Amino acid sequence: TLRVARGRCPIRAMPKPLAPGPVALPLVGALPQIGLGMLAPGLAEQPHRRLAALSQTYGDVMTVNFGREPWLVLSSPEAVHEAFVTKGGDFAGRPQVASMSLSAGSGRAGFGRQLPDAGLRELRRAAYSTLFSDEAVAAKQSELEAEAHLLSDHLLATSGTGEPLRPSLRRCVGNMVLRFAFSSRVPYASEEGAAAPPAPIAELLRLTEAIWDSLAATPTTVLDLLGVPSDNAAREPLRRLVGQRDAVLRQVIADRRAQRRGSASVAAASPASDMLDVLLASDLPEADVLYALVDLFVAGVSTVSTTLEWLLLLTASQPLVQERARSDALCAGSGYVGALTKEVLRAKPPLLLPRTATVETSLRGFRVPRGCVVYANNWALAHSEERGAERSRDSRGEPRRDEVVARCPPVPSPPLSLPLPLPLPLQRATGDPAAALSRPGRARRMSPTRLR
Repeated sequence: TLRVARGRCPIRAMPKPLAPGPVALPLVGALPQIGLGMLAPGLAEQPHRRLAALSQTYGDVMTVNFGREPWLVLSSPEAVHEAFVTKGGDFAGRPQVASMSLSAGSGRAGFGRQLPDAGLRELRRAAYSTLFSDEAVAAKQSELEAEAHLLSDHLLATSGTGEPLRPSLRRCVGNMVLRFAFSSRVPYASEEGAAAPPAPIAELLRLTEAIWDSLAATPTTVLDLLGVPSDNAAREPLRRLVGQRDAVLRQVIADRRAQRRGSASVAAASPASDMLDVLLASDLPEADVLYALVDLFVAGVSTVSTTLEWLLLLTASQPLVQERARSDALCAGSGYVGALTKEVLRAKPPLLLPRTATVETSLRGFRVPRGCVVYANNWALAHSEERGAERSRDSRGEPRRDEVVARCPPVPSPPLSLPLPLPLPLQRATGDPAAALSRPGRARRMSPTRLR
């Protein structure tokens, strides 16, 4: 007779399953289903739309293999809230894709550390208590507004000359970052009598744009998906640009240190004037100073200028929307400009930063292995038909004021390059906002007006 002592044979809980997803092929994973729209936009759905469609089959938490790497793709607000709010500590890591690792110091310094540590906490303390405080932002507000006026002047001066819009928008946003970081800027060619910037500042802006173009290029994405390491010879062009950029930044930092030493009493008595002053005054390690500045330039220029491009495109055929936005900006009235900006971000949302599971955990009932990359599909979140119906009317049954862009004629969305762990700029392909703005009938209807 088989006897089992009570309490001696515990029943083990069944392990939670992994999230379902499309079939993964050797080496390429699900890329034939996901990535074809990136390589040939006219032949297949673009990746963000395809991921949203697949979520209807596999659910709001699904496993998708990008090349050899399995990613967990989230497609609902509930899944995103559980992962990044309720269990934020479990998903606090940053993935290190080879190209971005090469550009951002291998995740060892700056804001893009692979894992949170004491150095990141100290950097965040310095940033949020001083750099991004309400007082610091308000102090820079007038400079940012002045840069916007200079962009308006430049667009008026070059109207009808055939000059493309994208370089002007990038220069404007790049100058805003330069003002915030170094109290400097690079003037437009149309600015007569403007003082020439220090040579390192102009070179830094040029290198920043060249690096971003390289990161967003399809060959770079293919190398990342194939798992080509950062020290491979195929990465040499990007590695050379990054080396030049870091050398320029180190020169700028060294010059500012020398300037502060030369006027130590003045520097101690006066408040920090820009980001570099704050970082140096915080006694952070040299690597944190360098790569915090790198993070600002990599993440802060093309993403913002791309959103501006989409705003101009989506309102190009809506003269009443343009006029109302101008009036609201001049009078600081109903908040219409803010609502319009939010609607543009909903219509053409940027990519969100992916995270990495730092421990073995679970999400929406599925097991998540440690090290798994978790990515929220922002396009699916912003274009949910269910939630779109909920937000389309206010309490009185009237259309919400931020629905104005939804009534604009449809335009092709840009191809996305995955899986770079930062929002990507739009590429020069079908759906490029700059290309769409240059089509006859659109640019002519836009009339830049300087806001005073």
